[in-house]
Amino acid sequence: MHWLSDLPIRWKLVLVTILTCAIAELLAGAIITGYSSRNYAAQKSHEVAVQAEVLGASLTAPLVFGDVAAAQEYLNALKADPEIEAAGAYAANGALLASYARAGAASRLLPLKASPAGQHFENARLMESLPVVKAGNVVGSIYLVVTVDPLSVRLVRIGGLLLLAVIGSLLIAVPISMRLNATISNAIREIATAASRVTKGDLNVELPSTRRTDEIGVLVSTFGKMLASLREMMQQERLRALGQMSSGIAHDINNAVSPVALYTQSLLERETNLSPQMRNYLETVKRVVEDVTATVGRMREFSRKREPEMTLAPLNLNQLVKQVIDLTRARWSDMQHREGVVIELKTELAPDLPVVMGVESEIREALTNLIFNAVDAMPQGGTLTLSTKTVEIAGAKHVFVEVADTGIGMDEDTRRRCFEPFFTTKGERGTGLGMAMVYGIVQRHSAEIAIESAVGEGTSVRLSFLARTPVLTEPAVAQPSLPAPQQLRILIVDDDPFVLDSMRAVLELDGHVIVIADSGQNGIDTFRTAHSNGLPFSVVITDLGMPYVDGNQVARAVKAISPSTPVVLLTGWGRRMNADGDAPANVDHLLSKPPQLDELRGVLAHYA
Repeated sequence: MHWLSDLPIRWKLVLVTILTCAIAELLAGAIITGYSSRNYAAQKSHEVAVQAEVLGASLTAPLVFGDVAAAQEYLNALKADPEIEAAGAYAANGALLASYARAGAASRLLPLKASPAGQHFENARLMESLPVVKAGNVVGSIYLVVTVDPLSVRLVRIGGLLLLAVIGSLLIAVPISMRLNATISNAIREIATAASRVTKGDLNVELPSTRRTDEIGVLVSTFGKMLASLREMMQQERLRALGQMSSGIAHDINNAVSPVALYTQSLLERETNLSPQMRNYLETVKRVVEDVTATVGRMREFSRKREPEMTLAPLNLNQLVKQVIDLTRARWSDMQHREGVVIELKTELAPDLPVVMGVESEIREALTNLIFNAVDAMPQGGTLTLSTKTVEIAGAKHVFVEVADTGIGMDEDTRRRCFEPFFTTKGERGTGLGMAMVYGIVQRHSAEIAIESAVGEGTSVRLSFLARTPVLTEPAVAQPSLPAPQQLRILIVDDDPFVLDSMRAVLELDGHVIVIADSGQNGIDTFRTAHSNGLPFSVVITDLGMPYVDGNQVARAVKAISPSTPVVLLTGWGRRMNADGDAPANVDHLLSKPPQLDELRGVLAHYA
């Protein structure tokens, strides 16, 4: 019976319907056959009795007067009834007066002498003998022989009727059942298809919505909820993995950019004779370092469902587009020299563009990612177009900024999945984080993103921001750089030599005495030795993430030796830890990496 188990559910349901109809008809036929068989004899006996009474009434006069011819005439009239095989009229003395036999009937069906009154069945025949009474006197009798249908004939007749009934019911039931079964099998087939795609790792499959409240509707709805739960769980797993990865690389990135940030700030502050071009270069470097720092900070937010509060400022998207062009120029303009590939840049910036409220570094980062993606999509060259415009939607002004390319484009599956963390079509060159971070930035700004793309026809990504009227405030007054606090004796603990050198260089320029330690244990030993020799430190600045002995252990050891010595903890998560109130014990102040000179000076001035 393997063939039965392998049948699709739809045909199994149709087969069940057919068998149910057939069995029901057979049961009905059996009941009807049994009932008719039981009542057939009684019905036939009644019919023959009535026929005998009618015939006896007709033969009364011939029997009284012994009129053989008249009796024979009445009997011959019985040939009109094919079921009557023979009939006889008997005189009062029992002698056969007249008789009738149907052509082809068996001989000797009639007795020679009148039989006792009554009925009996014999060989598929019903015989009845009935006395004829006139004025209370028996004047003779009649004898009828009637053919009775055998059981087999009756069964064939009933079976034929039942077969017609079965065929008729199937002609009605099968189409109806197939129609009803389709509502079941189609839903099950959709669930099976979706489950097959899920097993292959595609969690973006969607089941059509249904308003059914029956078991199938509940099944579809429950399966849809399960898919949504799986997608949410998988997304959180990816985001948690991204958070763990970002925690691992943030230390290295922040250490790498800290010397650049410190030296850039120091040069901009101290070198007053810089040319405008050189100052512009340094300002660009400073801006890029700040954006990198903000990006590293946002990477950790992927693993957090709640986004931090953002301080929004009025922004001119035309100005941001120009900045991003300058920041990314090396990426797309140098391709002509390196690879002989030409990427033509076009800008279509609307004049008098309304401002939008946002975080400058985040929107700049989003546009940078979109430009890099557009450049990567044009390995043979093409046109990169950046445009802005104002559009009124539902009575509200929106500002569009669009990045378009004439590259290879995306198919529908890629377009649908491009916002997933770690999804990339660039192979080993891609991280799968760019568009995910763009999507996160758009969501945090309550903006919208739309992608139009076709294979071989390029891609257009449009960001839509609500135009805002900036709140009028007093013009910001540029704050002068904080003066260096009085001379302090400072211990700096960090495992990165470049961070140590840059911190020492800028703080020594402020007149402080700097002692460095390249590990947590060396920092503790240096602090203990200095304290024992009567050369205490005014402040200890320590990195958080160090091998073997981290910043928390350094702070605990310093406070154990000298509770009054301030401990400043340097960490890439300084702003987040301050916002969440997660400052470790034994730490007096948290500073983010890379440190800002003014912020660092403010802390040192506080503890001077």
